[in-house]
Amino acid sequence: MPLNDFLLGKDFPKIEPFVEALQQGIDSELAPLKEEIAQLRVLVGDAAAAAAAAAANAPRPPSVTPPATEEIPPTATETPTGEQPPATTPTVTAVVRDQLISVSVEPLDVVATIGQLNGAGLYGVGETATLSFASHPEGYTFNGWYDASGQPVSTNPTYTFTVASGGGAFTARFVATPAIAEPTNQATVNIRWTGNTGRRRLRIASNPGNVTLVDQEVLANTPITAQIPLGTQAVLQAFPIFRENEPTWRAIGSSTNLDRDIDYRPTVTGDLDLVAIFTR
Repeated sequence: MPLNDFLLGKDFPKIEPFVEALQQGIDSELAPLKEEIAQLRVLVGDAAAAAAAAAANAPRPPSVTPPATEEIPPTATETPTGEQPPATTPTVTAVVRDQLISVSVEPLDVVATIGQLNGAGLYGVGETATLSFASHPEGYTFNGWYDASGQPVSTNPTYTFTVASGGGAFTARFVATPAIAEPTNQATVNIRWTGNTGRRRLRIASNPGNVTLVDQEVLANTPITAQIPLGTQAVLQAFPIFRENEPTWRAIGSSTNLDRDIDYRPTVTGDLDLVAIFTR
């Protein structure tokens, strides 16, 4: 049969009996399945109804009132809204170490035995400096720490201070420890000078022969010491600098003038502790 005739239904055989037979076959095959579906629907409905009835008859739990919540104020690290405060950067001030502290020792002949001097260097204003030395030189006594103007600042071998603007120069002074003299024929003679700044030459000698015992250039209030036999004449000398008057000699703690000269020559009858006072 031509395709066009088939599509247009020309001379096409009747198929209604075939379709009807096919529908009946399908219905007979699906009938058991439809019956099972209907039974399942009945079962599900019964189960749902039973569950609803059980829920309706079940005892209700007592109502519980939730506890009141306490409002917690914001902590110190939080703002009232709970936000963290902005981080702050601490201010760091750099210490400028440009103040020079220098340390020296006097007299110079103790340098070899004093050991290390500690504390010299660069410091910042307001920092703490500590001056010290390693050991006491044999045959000498520590006299104190002195500043650049010759003024005593400490008699402690370890001197701690706060660094000021301008730094500073400090000197550890030692004096010769007098030898233990025979008590029957020796006297201790101490002399020092005062009145101005700088250094002065002091000398102790004994007669006869004007024999030098000590000859040293020292700062103000730094004593030199010698042992002189009793009954002999001491030669005590304090040398002025340019345009300075000859010194006036006095006993320590006394206002009585003993002499006014470079030389003072007393006869030694006991220990002497004298000062030469310079004026301009």
